[in-house]
Amino acid sequence: MALPPRIERHSRPQILCACALYDFFRNIPTLDLELFGGFSAELDGLKLHFRTDKLRALLVYLVMEPNRAHRRETLATLLWGELAHATALTNFRISLARLNDTLECWLVHKSAVQLESTRQAVALRLHSPDALLLDVAEFDVLIGTSLAHNHSDPLECAKCAKRLRRAVALYRGDFLAGLTLRDAFAFDEWCALKRDQQYDQVWNALNALARYYARQGNLVGAQTYAHRLRALDPLRDMGHRLVIELYLAQGDMARARAAYQNYARRMRDEHHASPAFTLAELRAHFKSLPPIRLDAARRKSR
Repeated sequence: MALPPRIERHSRPQILCACALYDFFRNIPTLDLELFGGFSAELDGLKLHFRTDKLRALLVYLVMEPNRAHRRETLATLLWGELAHATALTNFRISLARLNDTLECWLVHKSAVQLESTRQAVALRLHSPDALLLDVAEFDVLIGTSLAHNHSDPLECAKCAKRLRRAVALYRGDFLAGLTLRDAFAFDEWCALKRDQQYDQVWNALNALARYYARQGNLVGAQTYAHRLRALDPLRDMGHRLVIELYLAQGDMARARAAYQNYARRMRDEHHASPAFTLAELRAHFKSLPPIRLDAARRKSR
């Protein structure tokens, strides 16, 4: 038996009764939030609908900072900072009540999750890890574990490569892409900081994966991540250079030349500049460029 995640507000007793039935027939429902590349929220596979982007933003901030009490004034300023203080607090109270209604069938399981609210502060208390799936949180754990792993050579660590593969698979685009708020300069700044941090982490992860597979002599895998690295920022030298190096490792001069010409054209058309390196320089110094092992790479490409 599956009840809609958002139950129309006929009366409080009806809502509680419906949620009690939901609890009887189902285990604790899982809230699945995907914040990379936009905003998506599902409760046990049923899509949640929010009345405003401010509700989405409030939920995101609380789940990104779980088990922490946030002052009401701070949250009101975060989302309605350009409005008068009293108006901002009123808007916050209304939004918090609406968020409670939208998540009623999730929050009723108080042993797993609680939206704790007092006159001074609000906190989302997560008591069960199964209650929430959050792509950004999983991404942070994978990247952090890889960085903290004690290995002699990261380009030889299969465990870290597995973690990084999962991390870059989770990254489907900028954090909360397309979510724009009025009167919320502080929230926009917070999002921008998250996006910059995640961009750097994804860039480093893609670069590491491309070089890991090149080190293993797996040029197909290396090219997959090198091309994604180049696509992440088409005007950044490193991605283009790595793609060209991999073509050279295969002895594919035609594709190396075409890739270089494409890079040079983009630099000229969009920045009125020349590439930071020439194809001749790459060819001349190729044998000394780490981390590609030509012999292993050629064996794999046959």
